[in-house]
Amino acid sequence: MTDNFDFSTAKQVRKTLLITSFTGIFFTFLIKNSTGNFEFLFFKIPVEDATLITNFIAIVIMYLIVVFYYRKESEYFKENYSKWVEDLNSLSFSTSVNPNMDEIKRILDDKVKKNKSVSRVLKFIDTIFPILFGLLSILIIIIYNFILSKVC
Repeated sequence: MTDNFDFSTAKQVRKTLLITSFTGIFFTFLIKNSTGNFEFLFFKIPVEDATLITNFIAIVIMYLIVVFYYRKESEYFKENYSKWVEDLNSLSFSTSVNPNMDEIKRILDDKVKKNKSVSRVLKFIDTIFPILFGLLSILIIIIYNFILSKVC
């Protein structure tokens, strides 16, 4: 049996964050739309006490956001540290002139521009979307818990 809630890499934390955020929103809508007692997996919980589940899920989501940010920064440093060391070691102050330098610069600039746009999209999908989805689910949980507390 595999462990789905593992925190050793940013990829696994991202998956856990997305699953927990969806679960929080799902439970919130289940509780809001339930009549009488909230029944799930053979448990009967009164609607007044059901917000405890969503509050706990919101706390777990906040924890996962912090862990995800930490793991993402840790992996970024590990990936780029060796590149930074290689760049520092490869610096040389040669004075040779290449006649095709302008053409090489233009080609490299085009590749860098294409790479930046792709990296921005990947950064949004990999980093920003899970955090925003987690924050949105916390906001939904808080709003519906406030509405439920006014109704009950």
